Amino acid sequence: MGIVALKCPGCGSNIELDDSREFGFCNFCGTKVMQDKVVVEHHGSVKMDNSEFVEKYLLNARRAKLKGDWAEVEKYYNLVEQNAPTNIEAIFYSAYGKLRCTLLENYSAKWDNDVEVVKRSISVLDDYFDISKEEEQKKIIIEAMNDILILTDVKANNVIVGRAQTQYGDVAKTGIKNRIVKLYPQMNETIDNIIIKYKQANLDYSYLTEIKNKISQSPKNGCYVATSVYGSYDCPQVWTLRRYRDIRLSSTWYGRAFICTYYAISPTIVRKLGNTQWFKNIWRKKLDRMVIRLKSEGFEDTPYDDIKW
Repeated sequence: MGIVALKCPGCGSNIELDDSREFGFCNFCGTKVMQDKVVVEHHGSVKMDNSEFVEKYLLNARRAKLKGDWAEVEKYYNLVEQNAPTNIEAIFYSAYGKLRCTLLENYSAKWDNDVEVVKRSISVLDDYFDISKEEEQKKIIIEAMNDILILTDVKANNVIVGRAQTQYGDVAKTGIKNRIVKLYPQMNETIDNIIIKYKQANLDYSYLTEIKNKISQSPKNGCYVATSVYGSYDCPQVWTLRRYRDIRLSSTWYGRAFICTYYAISPTIVRKLGNTQWFKNIWRKKLDRMVIRLKSEGFEDTPYDDIKW
């Protein structure tokens, strides 16, 4: 005798029975349901058809996205994902919606956490990319990747980041830009894996090449190693190093050549080694000494907005 989760007749979410087991309450909308109004027990396997719920939630999620209501985007895409766990649109936008909500606050550790959640959502898109639904899936991938890229140009695209009264001002916007660029390696890896599916099906994947070109042309001002070592792009040590990069290092041709080389190789190094303690320990000692020297030379450790060079 198999027992399946009770579903709310209103929204489709799971029902949790009370202690008397006479009534149930929806985990999402709070609807109260009498036990005799729902089917509790089934013999053998049961296949639930959630397609009606999925379509309803997708419609609500897309409508919320058009309005820029990111709390509603997260809520409805989460409901889609509960009922259709392999839906790549829901996998990505449930995480992206949460990030956009978090960005409305002043900087906190939640920024870094939610960027990491988006990264994990990107990493599984190729797993669930269904080449038999290529036309539909193509639109989702294009939109998802573009929605990431607009966060690296927050001023031009009027993306609201942080509260207006924050003492950091535009530093908040620069801070999220430099967190988003850390997603680029994962974006490229996911796209490369999807391209393999296109090649196997002998289909045109030029749009994916165009996305990779956009990624390569987007701003890449991130201090990858320093951010990995100190745990944040916006902290006193990294502010000092960023000032040094923009004011002194970028003022010479060989300094700019070093920066370009650094940005070409450091994302891969950090992605592979950045979470290891020995890597952080080695670089922490070197960077601490460098920061002390730079501060003695007048490079401050106060909040800083990157210079475009």
